[in-house]
Amino acid sequence: MSKINHIAIIMDGNARWSKARFLPVFNGHFEGFKKLQEMVNIFTEKNIPYLSVYAFSTENWKRPKEEIEGIFKIFYDGIEKYIEDWSKKGVKLKFFTLKENLSNDILKLIETSEKVEVNPVKVNLGVAFNYGSRKEILYTANKIKSLNIEFNEENFSKLLLTYPFPEPDILIRTGGEKRISNFFLWQIAYTELFFVDKLWPDFTKDDLDNIIAEFHKRQRRFGGRNS
Repeated sequence: MSKINHIAIIMDGNARWSKARFLPVFNGHFEGFKKLQEMVNIFTEKNIPYLSVYAFSTENWKRPKEEIEGIFKIFYDGIEKYIEDWSKKGVKLKFFTLKENLSNDILKLIETSEKVEVNPVKVNLGVAFNYGSRKEILYTANKIKSLNIEFNEENFSKLLLTYPFPEPDILIRTGGEKRISNFFLWQIAYTELFFVDKLWPDFTKDDLDNIIAEFHKRQRRFGGRNS
């Protein structure tokens, strides 16, 4: 049985969770954050060292101003909780962030949270915030050009926003949609994909366990053959 090192999650369905309950959309995003906290605790128990989540995309700026402000409030409160609590539980934070459209205060907060010392590290939590994979690929290509280094897969991978996270073994998308939505387009070339009908706040440990069990039944050939 191969070890799982990295699971990535597109946490979809928070707004629909609120709508189904006739609640403000903020409530769904807050419940989604609580679910993330729960999953981080589960990852520490399962000894899965890398978890990446899609928190806010470069396309999400198109959403209503009130919703964006709510997401940013949860973002601020979440980092504060991380510095006070999660880091002491062995969670090391890294952001996959494009700087455009973000204030200096937010960028400083991100930098501060990433510098928090964690020992020992039980889970590396990668947060894709203001992230878009196509822009990340263009950013990386331009960086290789500016550094004047050889353009190959190894150098490219090392300059991605996600480095040094390994490529995901599993990608989970909740909410019933079956698309990638500009997330980790380079990184998931050979990742096993799982699409779940449940909305993110309703996702459970049992759902995760079922996905992990199904993953271990699959044959990962990476373009080759097993026989």
